[in-house]
Amino acid sequence: MVFWYNVSMTNTPLHQEYYNAKQLKLPLDYEVLIPYDSEVRTFDEVFRRIEMKKYLLEGSPIGRTGYNPVNMLKLILFCQMEKITSLRGMAKAAQNDIRLMWLTDETKPSHDTIKRFMNEQLQGKIEDIFHEMNRYYNETEKIDKNRVYIDGTKIEANANKYKFVWKGSIEKFREKLYKKITKTIQRMNEKLELEGVYFPIQEKYQPDDLKKIMAYLESEIERQEIKFVSGKGSRKSALQRDY
Repeated sequence: MVFWYNVSMTNTPLHQEYYNAKQLKLPLDYEVLIPYDSEVRTFDEVFRRIEMKKYLLEGSPIGRTGYNPVNMLKLILFCQMEKITSLRGMAKAAQNDIRLMWLTDETKPSHDTIKRFMNEQLQGKIEDIFHEMNRYYNETEKIDKNRVYIDGTKIEANANKYKFVWKGSIEKFREKLYKKITKTIQRMNEKLELEGVYFPIQEKYQPDDLKKIMAYLESEIERQEIKFVSGKGSRKSALQRDY
């Protein structure tokens, strides 16, 4: 016996109610999602090699236990490295960036918590911490610091038509740098007025102009036997700051 089924007469739509693209999944280890050459792995390795507790104050014993201060410091430093400087931006990155989730053991503080941590438990300057991390990395990797290469070149896709499209940005940055140098020299001239020392103010500066100022600072640092300091409880001399 043969049964015939007329498909054209059936208009019943197919419903797959049992399928859900967002169905519950097992927790995934972020370790497998972070490439081995990712910058966050390098950051974590250098961070572990440096004594960071000297930059942290003990939290208040009153109230609830807060986030791990080491993870909070990792969050702030890595965000700074990624040019994320606002508190809300850091809180958002902690919620969405898998690199930060892996780095900080899924620490996800609010922007108010980050602000409170920076005000109450973080001591010293962020720049000092980065300086120490860079010094460790330079010494470990034996990086030659005599040459610095900065490449911001973009090449247009059109064949045989090369154009430097970042020229405007670089010129704008250079003008800001000239103004910053001028303010620094003006401040130094005010301090050295009684000693009869004066460095000329210019609209534009060349490396040779700054080398003369550096030579003076180096001679004064050597004459006064000033030792450079950094880290907790260290107060930099005026000459060190100018240098």
